[in-house]
Amino acid sequence: MVLWNRTPYSPLSPSFFGLPSQAEALMGLLNAPASVPTQGAPAVNLRGSEKQLTLTALLPGYGPDDVDLQVEGNVLVLASKDSGEAREVEGLAPFRRSLRLPYRIDPDSVEALLRHGELTVSAMRHTADAPRTVQVRGLAD
Repeated sequence: MVLWNRTPYSPLSPSFFGLPSQAEALMGLLNAPASVPTQGAPAVNLRGSEKQLTLTALLPGYGPDDVDLQVEGNVLVLASKDSGEAREVEGLAPFRRSLRLPYRIDPDSVEALLRHGELTVSAMRHTADAPRTVQVRGLAD
């Protein structure tokens, strides 16, 4: 990394070509995913609005009794329930995936449906975290 270069940038300067890659590396750090899957953990898609989040994950071979879903604040944990050697025989590896959500969700609003190997989780934003409009008043002279 070049911290200081006394010569101005020119198209032939090595530091000129290094600058874009350094900027891309920095942006990669800033745009890092909220979670990194562990070996065998399912990939997830997270969509949402200001009021609701929807998560989908492909879990072929898993049934509703094989999946554990926990919510605490703005963290959602998706994991397989440990059922011993029987799961390994079936070829289903145990997994655990933690996702940091953009805001806290209301635990009572979470609904999960596992159908044909696709898990769909929907949740509403916690009312305490919802944006509010504050009226600005002035003092009368």
